[in-house]
Amino acid sequence: MSGPHSPERLANGNTLIADAHNDRLIEVDSAGTIVWELGPQLSGGYVLDSPRDIDLLPNGNFAVAAFHNYDVIIVNRNGWISWRQSFSAPPYDVDYLDTGNLLISVGSVQEWDTNGNLIWRYPPLEKNRVEPFVLTNLACLD
Repeated sequence: MSGPHSPERLANGNTLIADAHNDRLIEVDSAGTIVWELGPQLSGGYVLDSPRDIDLLPNGNFAVAAFHNYDVIIVNRNGWISWRQSFSAPPYDVDYLDTGNLLISVGSVQEWDTNGNLIWRYPPLEKNRVEPFVLTNLACLD
């Protein structure tokens, strides 16, 4: 492991880790054995580059801050990307909110819904100043 970021302890005692310098996501059991690994190749030719955060979602998928991809993605255990939001700055933290939205740290703190709508941000945009943080919203469908 090289460049571990944002570990999350799961209810089963295992730990999720964003292994940034190996471009992968791992789950490690209490004995230190890797029981699940994903990356760098994901669905649709997406190559995970330096993940900085991984959070388990209630439906079993994961929200991932993909730092050098400039994306936050939702991905399942098999690497299928179901949601992607791209930014002009690298994200380094993503948290799931009880509302179903994602709170993302990407040069500012932003709340996004999974329809690609910016709900809230801090600091707020200054009047007469444009910051093009959002580049694309891509939903991967069958």
